[in-house]
Amino acid sequence: MLSTWAISLLLAADPSQEAPVRIRAAVHLVEFDVIVKDKQGDPVLDLKQEDFVIREEGRTRPIDLFRPAVPFQTAIVPPVLPPGTFSNRISAGSAGSGTVTAILLDGLNTNFRDQAYSRQELFRFLKSIRPQDRVALYVLGRSLYVLHDFSSDTESLLRRISQWEGENTGGPGSQFVWEQLQSLGPDLPGDQNTAMQRFAEFVTRNRILQTLSSLEAVARHLAGVTGRKNLIWISSGFPLETGFRRTIGTLDDVRRTACTLNDCNVAIYPVDARGLFVDPQYAVTYQEFSVVPEESQLGELYNNIEGMRVLAEMTGGKAFYNRNDIAHAIADAAEDGRSSYLLGYYRPEPPDNRFKEIQVKVNRPDVTLRYRKGFVALRATANAEVSRQSQLELALWSPLDDRSIGLEAFLEPVRRNKYRVTVRVDPSGINLQKTGDGWTGRLEIAFASKDVQGRSYGQRILDTVELNLKPQTMIDVSRNGISYRKSLVFAPEASLLRIVVRDPSRGLLGSLTIPLRP
Repeated sequence: MLSTWAISLLLAADPSQEAPVRIRAAVHLVEFDVIVKDKQGDPVLDLKQEDFVIREEGRTRPIDLFRPAVPFQTAIVPPVLPPGTFSNRISAGSAGSGTVTAILLDGLNTNFRDQAYSRQELFRFLKSIRPQDRVALYVLGRSLYVLHDFSSDTESLLRRISQWEGENTGGPGSQFVWEQLQSLGPDLPGDQNTAMQRFAEFVTRNRILQTLSSLEAVARHLAGVTGRKNLIWISSGFPLETGFRRTIGTLDDVRRTACTLNDCNVAIYPVDARGLFVDPQYAVTYQEFSVVPEESQLGELYNNIEGMRVLAEMTGGKAFYNRNDIAHAIADAAEDGRSSYLLGYYRPEPPDNRFKEIQVKVNRPDVTLRYRKGFVALRATANAEVSRQSQLELALWSPLDDRSIGLEAFLEPVRRNKYRVTVRVDPSGINLQKTGDGWTGRLEIAFASKDVQGRSYGQRILDTVELNLKPQTMIDVSRNGISYRKSLVFAPEASLLRIVVRDPSRGLLGSLTIPLRP
């Protein structure tokens, strides 16, 4: 169902009350974190704004935004909400010397044995976290899901990890692909070698795209957390080329994912789940089954590492590999970036959908800098219809809430299976155009009902909301958000309501899942 509504917000505002008007205008602010360390690897904390120089494509940019490095991050806590109200946002708690760390356990790209080893090492790390630290756990296997949301409760985190037994998805190695090929080999038509090669590339390509889309989903889930976020990705990685050394466009896919991560201010820290490398021809697996590969597969191992390294470099993170102390690698990744500078500048040029390289220098000798290497200057135009539909569908059925746009929703029962839903949208996450004496914009709001197994019930509803904000309403909108009400009737079998709000001018979303019954 598609309907269009025009909203002209004329709510009275108290002119005596000062409130910051946080509206995202059609101006591109490029902001990013910079980590500065000395020769000993210790953070450098005393630099000032005038010590930095930013260049974009060789052109010096004025620094319009600067936040000095501080040796802590703000802790995060769930917002306190009235009964019946739900939110996809995370509120800031008291400042302290803690860290905000998300950990993704990757069973899709890691064989079962290495998953078990990684879990043991993660146990060691979690036992060492401090009360002020906040850790979230995600799992990627045949699907992506939250194992444990942000918490400092060590016992609770350990309990969830102990309940996760890993997933035997076959792992990324060519041995798994080879076994699949051999099982299908007799039934493959024509030239079996060519068919097997194409099948192997198909398997690898799908695995890479699923991994990248999952990393993007986690990044959007973290978008509501202020400041820099470290996403520790415990994995065996994926190749930038197939095992047959034919490129499959992976670098472009990685670059697109890196852009999403950078927009959400998430830095990737891959930690290789395989520990120290062993040449496969000397591995116990091959000797036990008397299977000796025709040639060493160390090249494939390093090809996977290259994919991890490139993604880390593009987002300002750091890759940890070929080491036997995974627990310490996780700890190092969690601590990295605790003392980062925030820099930003406004771009006067119109966006052209091209990648722009960033260079940063400081007037301090013998220091190293780490930051994301660039961004794509995306035009603020609506996506193609196919892309739009695909984006909405993925958001409606994703297991993770997208926090790129902040949402609150209040669910009020009217009668059996009928509810009145009020959705409140944070205006700082949407794009508004200055037109005449006001601001205009557009939102798409989708509703879908399902059960805990993901089965859908009833028709999906999609409303288009035209915004026309007058000057006198801006303070009220900034303080209270943009509200939208809808009456909905659900099938008796439905137990969850999924709400998705999309800004079509930027392609950003906010999503939220609400239980229909206690």
